Amino acid sequence: MLHSTRFDGFNIYGQTYTPEETEESRRLGLEQIKCQLGLIDEKKKIGWTCALNRCPELVGDSFLIMFLRTEVFHAERAAQRLISYWDKRIQLFGEKKAFLPLTVGGALIDDHVALSIGFLQATGKSDSAGRAILFMNFSVEDKTKYEPNSLIRAVWYAVHVALEDERAQKMGVVILVRGHKYLGQWDIRAGKEMANNMKSGLPMRLACFHLVHPPSFVGVLVKIGRVLLNKKLSNRIRLHKGSNEEVLEKLNSFGISKDMVPDFWGGSLEYPANLTEIGSWHASV
Repeated sequence: MLHSTRFDGFNIYGQTYTPEETEESRRLGLEQIKCQLGLIDEKKKIGWTCALNRCPELVGDSFLIMFLRTEVFHAERAAQRLISYWDKRIQLFGEKKAFLPLTVGGALIDDHVALSIGFLQATGKSDSAGRAILFMNFSVEDKTKYEPNSLIRAVWYAVHVALEDERAQKMGVVILVRGHKYLGQWDIRAGKEMANNMKSGLPMRLACFHLVHPPSFVGVLVKIGRVLLNKKLSNRIRLHKGSNEEVLEKLNSFGISKDMVPDFWGGSLEYPANLTEIGSWHASV
């Protein structure tokens, strides 16, 4: 049994504490997840087997560790998430691109439009407990401009960029959310698929959605979101209303300081609506 280390502010969202890692605990964890993967029927892990054969350089120990960290070193759950991950990745990217690196020149070579609108972006910032901060901008959602799965692939990309920081793998991520301009803008199908990927595919510990200055109809979306997400994750949705100063103060109570908040909300993080340096993004898995 691994011992847990309590980080400052870690349990503010009710997350399970992250196990303290040592070289020995990682070694044991890798042995256990490989054992669990070996116990799964071959017919239920076709995607994983294909990945082992077609892109072994992408699925080494560091890749397995991400899933162990997501499931706080519970090897059986980590193995099941990994199997689901490859099933979803192949379904989403297709056989030709699923086994390429998740880069703009690799698996996302045809997703420039969805990437460029900046629906989900890794900010490169972390809260006081080490969680990666991402920014989700529903106001740019427009399914007339891109194929729906392209937007979901862009979400995968942004998540993997954030997960390049090991602290994010261990501590999780928080997402600052800018709402829709109007209710009809929301692509329900894409939203449902994204929620499904976050629940049981992506190796990501989702700590909280912070909805900032939500529009009046957001209550409907939150209710639907709580249905799409499991009970544990649905309880990690926070709404922040009021003046910019009031919102900044509230976010600061969650370990998200002013320099981590986009400037259009009164923060000091300069954040463009559209990415102009998309080629600089990279995710290696």
